[in-house]
Amino acid sequence: MKILFVSNGHGEDAIGAFLAKTMLELDPDLELEALPIVGRGNVYENAGIPVLGPRWSPPSGGFTFTSLDLFLQDWRDGMRQKTHEQHWAIRNSKPDAVMVVGDLYALWVTFSFAFQVAKPRVFQYQPLVSRYYQDGMNASDKLERTSRVTVDSFVLPERWYMKQVEKVFTRDERSADWLRELGVPHAKFAGNIMMDLLTPELELQKILDGRPVLALLPGTRKDYLFSLPIMLETAALLPKFQTFAAFSGNLDALELSTGWVWTTAKIVDNVARVAKHSSGIQVMILENAFAALLHAASVVLGTSGTGNEQAVGLGKPVIGFVTKGPQYLEGFAKAQKRLLGVGLTLSQPDPEILARAVKAAHQDQAFREQVKLTGLERMGLPGGAKRIATEVLNALT
Repeated sequence: MKILFVSNGHGEDAIGAFLAKTMLELDPDLELEALPIVGRGNVYENAGIPVLGPRWSPPSGGFTFTSLDLFLQDWRDGMRQKTHEQHWAIRNSKPDAVMVVGDLYALWVTFSFAFQVAKPRVFQYQPLVSRYYQDGMNASDKLERTSRVTVDSFVLPERWYMKQVEKVFTRDERSADWLRELGVPHAKFAGNIMMDLLTPELELQKILDGRPVLALLPGTRKDYLFSLPIMLETAALLPKFQTFAAFSGNLDALELSTGWVWTTAKIVDNVARVAKHSSGIQVMILENAFAALLHAASVVLGTSGTGNEQAVGLGKPVIGFVTKGPQYLEGFAKAQKRLLGVGLTLSQPDPEILARAVKAAHQDQAFREQVKLTGLERMGLPGGAKRIATEVLNALT
């Protein structure tokens, strides 16, 4: 049996790859393929899952339909041709089943392309939309939401596709209840796969010096060009913290502020880039150590989507601030605040203000306990991937 994973984003790719590996553990005879709609899909490749066609990283970072400007950027970058290539990748795959990890766009690709050749059985894991996004929305928030595609709600076209899907899995129980009320009776919550992805990749203990750890999460999209320099400036004001950044993008594209230079250091068995300040402060840039860093962190400074959510899920207070995009814009930041509640504090993109917020989050033990309870309620415990994989495979046999 061939199952095709269709996902539309870096976080969705990571979830899809983990779910695919879990399925293979349960049934090694499965034939699995992946179509990452946004980005290179390297996480699938690293998991040994064959990756189909065009592997495109659009200028919008996957936020094509959130504004006309981003849509036009992607269109000029060849969106029409890439979509055509994705179409033929699915046609040539001819899967028996499709596991959609994503939202409306991934469903549209699946139903528009896969059903032209055959009618595979379709399942969906929706890791983006949550009922919690609706909490505390004012009239302005609701007006803004209706003017663009967001993660605040299951929009009508997505609900139409969901009714054609065999099983829809949500990221939390409230969202499953909500979907059933909206006319999708086969929606259910079986666990949040995001929390399955947090097994530490390596042992950081050897390089920790006893100071509380500040984790910088600039995200996987181009927001980092704005946010990471501000985060580094904040770290320079926090000598009592040992600071690391989880980042695997192009550091050479980053314009360091005055006083910062790049150097290197050995970490475990690898060599890492280090941003060194004239004051002596050093920030080590860690690749492939995201989960290890989150577990070690006391406080997180983040402009990440999935990363911020996972941090709060582990009970780590997150301080965020609005960037110049394409992801962590004001609307996105406000929505994530509604999702994560007290777990996320939104601040100004000013190093001195951010430094004070980091200190306050670290020192307030009652607040930290509240963040842990919030993270558990809204993100859940690990184990969702095995439950979802089991249900899908049982349905297919």
